[in-house]
Amino acid sequence: MKEDNIHRVRCTKDIILSIATVAIGIILCLLGSTGAGILGAIVVASGLFMLFTLKTAYKIDGQEGLFKRKSYDLPTSKKEAAMSFLQGKSQTLDKGNGSGLILYLYHDSSMQKGFAQLYEYAQYEYNLCTELVQLNPQQIASLVG
Repeated sequence: MKEDNIHRVRCTKDIILSIATVAIGIILCLLGSTGAGILGAIVVASGLFMLFTLKTAYKIDGQEGLFKRKSYDLPTSKKEAAMSFLQGKSQTLDKGNGSGLILYLYHDSSMQKGFAQLYEYAQYEYNLCTELVQLNPQQIASLVG
């Protein structure tokens, strides 16, 4: 299910959260008591771990800016509706309840630019149904809103 043109990257929020965690751990270490020092060391280690591993934004090759990802589980009965939505024939998609399909939506923070990709579950893995498709702002708003 991995796509070569979509990469997880750090955003400013990830870096700030990691640095704040490390700073809180250092403050706890400096308090002087043994319990606070041990807790501070654990918090510092957690912050450093987060600094190296926390990546919540996505970068799409050939596109400017960072994107957020949302996923939607769709029943297999909605495959035709999802395909027509991605082809631009429909501006809304009734998500329904179920599984069998997964739709990944990548959108920027202003929700003016977005892309989607549909996968189908078969033989214990998700297989790509569509390439990365650009969506218009109305389609993005209908999915997110």
